[in-house]
Amino acid sequence: MLFNQRAETPSRLGVKREKLSELTNAFERDTKLNFQVAIVISGLRRVGKSTLLLQFAASLKNQKFHYVNFEDERFVGLKHTDLSQLHEVLIHLFGPAQTLLLDEIQVVSGWERWVRRLVDQNYKLIITGSNTELLSGDLGTKLTGRYRKIELLPFSFSEYLKLKNIDTKQQESVPLITHDRALLSSIFESYMFTGGIPIVADAYDPESLRTLFQDIIYRDVIARYKIRAVSAVRELGVMLASNIARPIAYKRLVQPLGLKGVSTVKNHVSRLESAWLFFVLNRYSRSIKQQQLNPKKIFGIDPALMRAVGIETGDRTGYLLENVVFLELRRFTAEIFYYITERGQEIDLFLPRSNLFVQVTFSLASTETRNRELTTMRAALEERPNSRGIILTMHEWEQVVLAGRTVEILPIYEILKPGNGREKFLSLIQSEA
Repeated sequence: MLFNQRAETPSRLGVKREKLSELTNAFERDTKLNFQVAIVISGLRRVGKSTLLLQFAASLKNQKFHYVNFEDERFVGLKHTDLSQLHEVLIHLFGPAQTLLLDEIQVVSGWERWVRRLVDQNYKLIITGSNTELLSGDLGTKLTGRYRKIELLPFSFSEYLKLKNIDTKQQESVPLITHDRALLSSIFESYMFTGGIPIVADAYDPESLRTLFQDIIYRDVIARYKIRAVSAVRELGVMLASNIARPIAYKRLVQPLGLKGVSTVKNHVSRLESAWLFFVLNRYSRSIKQQQLNPKKIFGIDPALMRAVGIETGDRTGYLLENVVFLELRRFTAEIFYYITERGQEIDLFLPRSNLFVQVTFSLASTETRNRELTTMRAALEERPNSRGIILTMHEWEQVVLAGRTVEILPIYEILKPGNGREKFLSLIQSEA
């Protein structure tokens, strides 16, 4: 069998996050070289940043550290002028420590200068926050070249398998039998529909997801940016969640939302993106101006969250599949576009650095769908010399030759699960064209 249940009980600190090794390696390297840098972990609210921080703390073993969760209700009303006193209290109670783990410090207005001073004093800081603009203000200016940023996304499929206590053998030379493929496909479907947000990944809970969405909208968008058009921002979020993986022209959103103009829509979308709810993709063009003028393609931070919040307008499985693939790409690169051929055909995802086209479809069983997808991929490959392509579906395994290049057709779970399939996919993503 490919799968077996693990005998050990899950760690009290939850699923070991894949980003833990990156965090540990960065910390150890900076400490060894005596670099004066802060490590900043950014990600969606409730995505597991605190757990990652605690997993890292457990790995420190005998090294002393101070940990502060600034979202603890006992810190409500804390000001930046209180931070130095808080640090003194920590030293008084627990003794000196050169490592400080500061969880959600962004809730303290003006925290940047205190952090900068600690970095100057050679303290080792690891900071978490729920906004992509965590370093866009004073801290980013003052710490230019003196911080490392780590992005934490919801569970990958590999982490989801660990959550379910599923162990995948690594003997890739042995072909998967039909039973194994069916089981892995079933687990992947569960992952796609329950999502990777830790609080609900074990069982789909749409009400909890909708509550999380509203919490993020109000706390990380409306309150943070002091927005008065509350209902418009909330409706915009629902509208985007209902149209993931589809190109959207901002000008078409102005009238339905009752907003002043395209610039207002653009600003609100940017704020939703900063809160880690959505990702905005440009259509690929060598012209930056054209990238800005063309419709945007929107992806969600988690497919289950998009299902819970969005309005169902038919079968959305294909769009959810594409969203899952996008998130896997986004774990390793932010340079992702969608691509329109000269004939007007759309390639779902394009990575210009590696010259890789990625097409996602539920199935190629239909002759019409197969012809459309292969024709589109062929046209894209012909337009870009030395480009490569891959087509991902739910079940098919095949190789085809298009424009003189071999294109693999693979089940999505094959490039998401641990093993040679994922490693090969990562090599395609990360290689230079």
